Amino acid sequence: MIRKFLALPTILYFILLYIAFTSGAIKTDDSTAFIVVLTGIEMFFICTEFKYGARNGGNLKERQSQNSRRDITAIIFAVMLWWELTTKVFGLVSKVLFPPLDNVFYVFVEDYPDMLKGIVNSLYLVFSGVGSGTVAGVAVGLLVGWIPRLRNTVAPIANVVAAVPALIYAPYVVAVSPSFKLASIFVIFLGCFWPTLMNMIGNIAGADKKLLDSARSLNLGTASMLFKVLLPYSVYPIIANLRIRVADAFMVLTFAEMIGSNVGLGFYVKRWSNFAKYNKVFAGIILIGVVVTAINKLIKLFENRFIKWK
Repeated sequence: MIRKFLALPTILYFILLYIAFTSGAIKTDDSTAFIVVLTGIEMFFICTEFKYGARNGGNLKERQSQNSRRDITAIIFAVMLWWELTTKVFGLVSKVLFPPLDNVFYVFVEDYPDMLKGIVNSLYLVFSGVGSGTVAGVAVGLLVGWIPRLRNTVAPIANVVAAVPALIYAPYVVAVSPSFKLASIFVIFLGCFWPTLMNMIGNIAGADKKLLDSARSLNLGTASMLFKVLLPYSVYPIIANLRIRVADAFMVLTFAEMIGSNVGLGFYVKRWSNFAKYNKVFAGIILIGVVVTAINKLIKLFENRFIKWK
């Protein structure tokens, strides 16, 4: 038990906590938010340590997972410590370009209304674009993949179009669309539709012949073959790649918001970078990372809970 509390992440936590409570070469804002973040990370680390210890070591996979969590926590605290030493404690770098973490995390207290508004707006656009693009890609890909002549015609065209990043379309679509929301949803739609279409065509074309023969032996009609056999067989890889699609969608949306929006997480970062408020810029970047990570976790939970045939 003592060894757990003397683990490297905990040692780094107490060093950071000491720095947070002391003054340095650079005057900082209120450190409360920074302390809360540090303590939250440390509490999560300690809880996983107790959970791991309660299982008396666990199996090899659990031990490897626990070691990874320790290493990740130690790296996070080490980077924070390096940042605080070079900024707040010794003032070795520009306080404008590299603000102390106390100032960065204080932004979440200061600007939380704007951040919440940005999150809601960005999530609406992302889910609208990803949802419509994924559903359309699955539906069209199911039909195209099932009909050989249609597959041989559409697949080469889709393969070329899918190779063009959706980010390329963003400046033009934002310029010609009647509204920024419509432009963002359409660009994200394109970024999800073409890869999903190509994946579905490949999944249907490469379906297990034994599975198809077994389904035909039951005299299933075309609709039953498509929706009861091929759709469940092919859709799991699509859902498994959904986390990548969401991350790509946020990248496209952030870029688009920097071009033509007056709200959203990308706009928040762009707005304050124009005023050289880099504490707010770093806070916005952290917020985007947290939001994307949380969505990925939710998608993973959805996979584990509802996708029983994977």
